[in-house]
Amino acid sequence: LWNIAARAGLPVFMEKPFALRGQLRQAAASAQEQRLLMLDLNRRFWPPYQSIRRSAREGRLGELKQVEVCLHVDIRPWCLVTSHRLLPSEGGVLYDLGSQAIDLACWIAGSEPRDVSVSSEGNHPTRDRVRLRLRYPSGLNVDCDLAYSPLPVERLVVRGERGEVRMTNPNMAP
Repeated sequence: LWNIAARAGLPVFMEKPFALRGQLRQAAASAQEQRLLMLDLNRRFWPPYQSIRRSAREGRLGELKQVEVCLHVDIRPWCLVTSHRLLPSEGGVLYDLGSQAIDLACWIAGSEPRDVSVSSEGNHPTRDRVRLRLRYPSGLNVDCDLAYSPLPVERLVVRGERGEVRMTNPNMAP
């Protein structure tokens, strides 16, 4: 469907990535077609996240050592509109929030991880929890705590050899 829309010159806003990083070229043939696609990894556009990334990428924290990403989302209100997130075929919290967390980590680090490990806690759809660990060639470790939970939490901590920056609420300043 993406290739058909791209050939017709139609812009597409995609909720979650449908291709792995570096594989978009297989889904769309030309750079012009690729420019028609916007993936909804929207935290990149939130000013607090942009501020943290600048601090990390401009060297203010020194060499990055650790990043912690915590995304706990209450999906119950969304289930009043659609219950697709609760279907086993949808991938649960790993697919839903994992794509956001991994994108944030790569965006902040400026590179892709060397390896990824995952553990899962709970098997109830509205209380699904996953922990991801990303290891980067530079020695950076990223720990992600992702969950469907009645208590929403969003936090980002970036530690470097010279300091750290943290955000405990994306609606506030780092």
